[in-house]
Amino acid sequence: MQKRFPLAALSVLLVGLIVIAGIILSSFSSASIFFTVRTVNSVEQAKDLADQYLSRLNLELEVREIMEFSNHFYVIVQEKSTGINAFELLVDKRTGTIFSEPGPNMMWNTKYGHMRRVSNATTAMPLNGQEASEYAQRWRRQKSFMDTTQSTSQKMAKQSGC
Repeated sequence: MQKRFPLAALSVLLVGLIVIAGIILSSFSSASIFFTVRTVNSVEQAKDLADQYLSRLNLELEVREIMEFSNHFYVIVQEKSTGINAFELLVDKRTGTIFSEPGPNMMWNTKYGHMRRVSNATTAMPLNGQEASEYAQRWRRQKSFMDTTQSTSQKMAKQSGC
């Protein structure tokens, strides 16, 4: 006789999967559950929703720029005090849902992204613009020298028949 999977166990499994899916979907934004309100038809409406979202975060942030695309608005958020870009948001045109723009914004943003939970995360800029430029120029000169040296070595090896 063939054994059947108990209906109670199947129900528990199904509920568990639904809860896990809800947790994963809501992790994209704490506002995604609260801002599924209406169709967003203009940049002004997207800005209003983004401003409401930012006010709930209780941080000194403001909308810097909004770009409109076919199915969403792309919102750049900056710090009020420094003018430094903080993160990007997407506003779904169809539902008004606001969520973090996936990618580097979520993973490598040590101040506002998922990586803010890392204990040694820092928001201090270790280099200023001038220092970064000097490092880049130094690397470029070194790389150019190495490429030239390698090319010369290869030519000499060919000539000697190695």
